[in-house]
Amino acid sequence: MSAEERKLKRALSKVEVLESMLEDKTRDLFLANKDLRVANDYMSAVLEAMPNAMLLTAEDGTIQLTNSAACRLLECAAEEIVDRPLAEIVSDAAPDDAGGEGVESTWTARGGTEVPVLVTASEVGEGGERIYVGVDLRGRKRQEVELRHHQKLQAVGELAAGIAHEINNPVQFIGDAVYFLQEAYQDLQAVLDKSGILIEAAEKGAPPAAAVEEAREACDDADLEFLEERVPKAFECVTEGLSRITQIVAAMKEFSHPGQVEMTPSDLNRAVENALMVSSSEHKYVADVALELGEVPEVNCFISDINQVLLNLIVNAAHAIGEHREEGQRGQIDIRTFVDGEDVVVEIADDGPGIPEEIKDRVFEPFFTTKDVGKGTGQGLAIARSIVVQRHQGKLDFQSEPGQGTTFSIRLPLGSA
Repeated sequence: MSAEERKLKRALSKVEVLESMLEDKTRDLFLANKDLRVANDYMSAVLEAMPNAMLLTAEDGTIQLTNSAACRLLECAAEEIVDRPLAEIVSDAAPDDAGGEGVESTWTARGGTEVPVLVTASEVGEGGERIYVGVDLRGRKRQEVELRHHQKLQAVGELAAGIAHEINNPVQFIGDAVYFLQEAYQDLQAVLDKSGILIEAAEKGAPPAAAVEEAREACDDADLEFLEERVPKAFECVTEGLSRITQIVAAMKEFSHPGQVEMTPSDLNRAVENALMVSSSEHKYVADVALELGEVPEVNCFISDINQVLLNLIVNAAHAIGEHREEGQRGQIDIRTFVDGEDVVVEIADDGPGIPEEIKDRVFEPFFTTKDVGKGTGQGLAIARSIVVQRHQGKLDFQSEPGQGTTFSIRLPLGSA
């Protein structure tokens, strides 16, 4: 074999080796692409199957990827979301704010509709990308509103007999006053009739002695001096009774007002007075109430919810006193309002038995109650804390010493007003 043939053979051998290597690489690349396609299909399927909204952002905060749940929540097509800055959608939760437990945020859907969302965020890879997962809270918010309204109606229902009694008292003395005025009118009518006869007789000349005597007797029977003293007081009773009924009805109307869509500036002192009036039948027989209402500014809040919190705390204070006092003994409920820094504070203190140390950590647990079966659901304080803390970004705390009583403190931020 000549030198040329040997070179050609070696060249052909190298070509065969290269072809084999190329075939191996091509096969590996094909398999890798196939695995990548499978992985992409799998990831797409997972994203589409997710019930919660997902947004993937690049290091600069622009959205790179989303899923159908996010499109439904934001009422946008995927191409309307991708490449938009995250800040245009997530209005009030910075990336670092959405930790492992999540934070409540607001996402802006098509047309500017604000959607409450529970957001969790995490970094992916080393390029600064982040994944945001948002749970739509609209259904939960509706359930919370319904639960609060149900608890409010339940509280009103439990107080209904007492409220009826509170209204019945002024109705009774209005009735007594009206009955007295009716009798007084009949007596005065007799005086007027005899006086008319006397006047006619006088106009014709000297009145006969009989007419004068009848007029005098009518005046004596009517007891004009007594009527002069008592009739104005009867009218005062009617006016006061009607005013009392008007106050009770107004307080009930304000307390039972349906949940508000938006916060409004509200007078917490008036809310305290309304709650006291609605709950009067619960505390008037067991405790004296001392009010120290300071000059506090109006607070932006859902006042119907705050009414519910105040009512719950006042009734709880009355029950704590009533259940641990001997018959005839009265307790004390002190209510204060004041400004402390950036908060308006409402304190409700009672001199009841206090809260035992072993259950202090459970006071705000849903369904936990120390009351007898049928007297408490354990929902009141749990809902109260949800209203103050979650709905108003405030604080609801208490201090208690066994045998010394309990003080609950509601703090609502002035900054939201």
